[in-house]
Order: sequence, then C-alpha cells, then structure tokens
Amino acid sequence: MPSHAIEARGLDVGYGSRPVLRGVDLAIPHPSVSVIMGPNGAGKTTLLKASLGLARILSGEIRVLGVPVPGRLEEVRRRVAYVPQKEEVSWGVPLRVIDVALMARLIKKGPPRRPTREDVDAAEEALEFVDMLWARDRCFKKLSGGQQQRVLIARALASKPELLLLDEPLSAVDAESRRKIAEVLARLRDEKGVGSVVVTHDVNPLAPIADYVALLSEGRLVAAGPLAAALTPENLRKIYGPVAKVVEVGGICYAIVGDAHR
Repeated sequence: MPSHAIEARGLDVGYGSRPVLRGVDLAIPHPSVSVIMGPNGAGKTTLLKASLGLARILSGEIRVLGVPVPGRLEEVRRRVAYVPQKEEVSWGVPLRVIDVALMARLIKKGPPRRPTREDVDAAEEALEFVDMLWARDRCFKKLSGGQQQRVLIARALASKPELLLLDEPLSAVDAESRRKIAEVLARLRDEKGVGSVVVTHDVNPLAPIADYVALLSEGRLVAAGPLAAALTPENLRKIYGPVAKVVEVGGICYAIVGDAHR
C-alpha cells in the first residue's frame, strides 16, 4: 500500500499560464482522513483537480497513491474517486437513488451501458455503507441535501476506489448529516483502508476523526501536519486575520475563524 495519498514537490498549478497554486510541498498520508482547509480562492479545489489531471501543472510534480500525474493519469483515475460539490450536480431527469449510485460504474462501459448484477450489487453495497439503501428507489432530487451528499459518496464508493477526493462535502448540510458523513469517512479508513482528502473551509466537523490538515491561503501552503501541530492560532491568523483562534475540547483542536469565506 502506498504511504501517501497526495505528494507534491515544488508544485505550481494554473489555468492557462496563470498560477493558482505556487510552490506547494505536501505529503498527505494514506490511508487517512485528511483536510485541505482555507478561505475561498485559496486553491483548495485546484489541488484536487491537479491530482486528477484537470488543472495544468506549470512546474514541479504531483503523485497520487505514488503514481505520477499526468504521466499515468488513467491509473490514477481508476484508483481514485472524486465527489464534487453537491451544487455542481444538476440533472434534469428525475433519477432514482440506485441510478445515481450506478453512474460511476456505467460511465466506464461502452454503449448501451446496461448494469450487470455485479454493478447493482456494488451500488447497493455502497448505499448500505452510507446508510442510504433504504432510499434505493426514491427520487434523488427529493432527498435532503445531506442525504444527496451521502448518495454521491456511495456513487464514488461503488467503483471500489482506494482514495476519495471530496470537494466541500459538508457545505449546506445539517449537523446530523455532517456527523454521518464524518462517520462514513472514518469507517472507510478503519475498516476498508480507503483514504479521504476533503476540501473544506471548516475543519471542525471532521476534527474528531481527521489525521492531517493542510492550510492554504492565496495559493500557498501555510502549514501542514497533524491537527494539533498545524492548527495553531499563529497559522490560522496568517489566513483569517486576528479574529482566528484555536479552542481545545477533550484533546481535540477546533478552529474559530470568524468569516470562513473571507
């Protein structure tokens, strides 16, 4: 098993020739629940996209599960699953939950893309893992935001990945859904050896289970490491200004950053 989910050295990433990430050196452990945190515009999503070959690497290098990107991109995409922001998903067709969960497997097939029994079993197993099998035949669009997010995680899991990359999975969902999603990510790490790299502006829902955090600001890495080492008042103030502070409760560090979307 590779020791790192994402490893970057001197990484500059941009769109066209405009750099968005600059000089990033990072080694995210695997399997782990790891968080990429920072305000809007920090370059969090760009780092995920670079890992999947969806953003241009201007200089430096990046490896995912030990595999170089873009050199062996097909292998990376076979082993890694991406969970986009829920608001990026918009389907006019009223799909059932099982149809959504099957998508990651069907997209790899040629037309007419009919699911096999193996595909259905994998999708149902993934739905059960995120506690959404009960909604198998319900309309996806009629679920709550948190339920939709768990179905999107199940869609990713149905492809049997080694690593999940999740973009703001806790945004615009209720507290109970955030707790359930955190529980799913912890169980994936502990029971299946599947790691997660989670982009978020708010680390707190994941603080009890997170192994590692990387703090980004204006395209640069401010700090990275275990939460207690990286999530310090000094580092947070570099990103969020003087209002930022760290509160420790029961040995767990929580970040108080005021306006996280600054």
